[in-house]
Amino acid sequence: MRIISKFHDYYDCIQRTGQDLETIYFRERREEHQSKYQVSTTERKFRNAFHWARSYIGLCGKFYPMMLVRVDKYPQDIHGICYNVDELDILVEEHYNQKDTYFHSTKVWDDFTRPKMAEWFKVKTDNDFFLERRAPVIILTEVADNKNCVVNGCLNDYEFYRMMDPFTVYQEIYMYISGVLGQQGKSIPEIDDKTLSEAKGFDKWSFRKEPSKKR
Repeated sequence: MRIISKFHDYYDCIQRTGQDLETIYFRERREEHQSKYQVSTTERKFRNAFHWARSYIGLCGKFYPMMLVRVDKYPQDIHGICYNVDELDILVEEHYNQKDTYFHSTKVWDDFTRPKMAEWFKVKTDNDFFLERRAPVIILTEVADNKNCVVNGCLNDYEFYRMMDPFTVYQEIYMYISGVLGQQGKSIPEIDDKTLSEAKGFDKWSFRKEPSKKR
């Protein structure tokens, strides 16, 4: 598979090993608005010092939840990207579990917020969303001008290599373009029963005894 794009992504290097040069991924980035999935700009937690934004990385029919996190710290804020609740645990425990008396005493994270976040981090399947946009990569996150959907976005910008290695991503995209997107919209020709039977190797004598030849 060849990739035609104005930007580089971390799985592009696998092109050198590809054998199918006829399959082409025209990776043209575009932004639009969608209302099917809730994407938040910023949710403030724990005395407004812990900020997170719910986002999704979409790859070949599946959405991988992604939490963009910012922790207010002096002299420099801490930024992080979490793909599961365990990664979010590390940030919460490191910056609040022992230092913030309010957070620690009410057990907001352990008893209430964490179970909900663990459920939210589950991978979601929505092939129709990808078929409607005819794209293997979709990133749902807040961008400018009230747009929250980036079609054919850059996975490297969101450290998706921590979730999936470049070879696997390349293979997933190749199979999705050549298979799922490649078959979309192709009409199935109508074939009469006689032609269909002959194509499968049957003839008029397949289920009856051929007449014996007279000597």
